[in-house]
Amino acid sequence: MGKGEDSIMKNRFQPGDTAQHFKRGYLTAEELAAEPEKYLYDIVGTAEHTETGKPLMIYRPRYGEGGLFARPLEMFLSEVDREKYPDARQRYRFEKLSSTASAAEKSACSES
Repeated sequence: MGKGEDSIMKNRFQPGDTAQHFKRGYLTAEELAAEPEKYLYDIVGTAEHTETGKPLMIYRPRYGEGGLFARPLEMFLSEVDREKYPDARQRYRFEKLSSTASAAEKSACSES
């Protein structure tokens, strides 16, 4: 991983952070109550593609079957396509979920 990717990780994501995918903003209160961790992901770190050398973000979903996923870092950090998703609440495809927001969301979900 190059210095640029190290900088991106330090400024935006650290291993152990929770990232929220922008599609979480489209879930109804009922959907969130049924699956409170839908579209939440634990950041594992970055890796380098063995063939291209391009950086990848490695992350694990907090819902469903689990697993481990890799996405090109550039795509992971990209802005939401406003033509396709004009009502998206987030600027970026994935954004860091603060521990305060996470606690507030869990509280709101338990009150539903």
